[in-house]
Amino acid sequence: MLTDPAQAAVLTRFLDAQRGRVTSRQLREVGLHPRDVQTLTATGILQHEAVGLWRTSGAPMTFDAQVMATVLACGCLAAAARGTAVAIHGLVDRVPSTIEVVVPHGNKPKPSLPGVRVRRSRTLTPDQLVVVEGVPVTTVERAIVDLAITRSVARLRELVAAGLRAGLVTLVSMSEQLERAGRIHGARRMATALLDLDPDVAAAESAAEQAAFEALIAAGLPRPVRQHPVRLAGRQFRLDLAYPTLGLAIEIDGYWWHSTPLRKAADEARQNELVLAGWTVLRFGAGTVLRNPAAFAARVGAALASLAAA
Repeated sequence: MLTDPAQAAVLTRFLDAQRGRVTSRQLREVGLHPRDVQTLTATGILQHEAVGLWRTSGAPMTFDAQVMATVLACGCLAAAARGTAVAIHGLVDRVPSTIEVVVPHGNKPKPSLPGVRVRRSRTLTPDQLVVVEGVPVTTVERAIVDLAITRSVARLRELVAAGLRAGLVTLVSMSEQLERAGRIHGARRMATALLDLDPDVAAAESAAEQAAFEALIAAGLPRPVRQHPVRLAGRQFRLDLAYPTLGLAIEIDGYWWHSTPLRKAADEARQNELVLAGWTVLRFGAGTVLRNPAAFAARVGAALASLAAA
């Protein structure tokens, strides 16, 4: 046990901020002698986790905690990178099987850790590092551009779209990061993905929703509610168009919000929840609405008549 209250307070701050982990360097900063560390280990207060890394006996073993431990073990200025970084930022649903870390090129190589891939980078700068819930990680822009080396255009497009929806990146910030990266493998794929997500596409989808609303009015149908809020499974959602009294939801799917596998999976889950909650769901592509608004309105009118009769 630590008898010095000041030492105990500093050690507690390290452990609280780092998910129950502390490095040998930090233990020295606290003022602990190797004999003190041996005592803490013998009494079960600390456990040796990796070279130069210790943890408390009750430290969490979640994915984020494992990433934190790996980053700490890799030394100063290390950060979660690539697939691990986009997982920490919340852009993907599944955690990767391998933890990827980037360190400055001058860092001394660390002993190999199971399930960990460490890369040294000559271009890593402090402005490309952030902290997400205590975990040092590369920025979203840096993480995605780094993935351009191995990912397809479709996958890169999906990651950027997720970042855009979450408000974590802009097309400008992504383009700037790609320019900073220079002549990397995959630069052309990354550039193609960014072109596919041009803001004009998002504007077109808003136009499709507006066209759908106008088509229903022009067909003499009741005025639908736009962006109608619903709460499903404890989460708040908005329907593009809705007739709440009849329980009819109308969703307009465009490229920007609905093209990625993750988004499609979320749409399917939400539609299932809507159906289970008693809603009837009609889903139309943006192109269908824009090319043939009369046919779109006729289908909605038929659904309204059927629901009213029921």
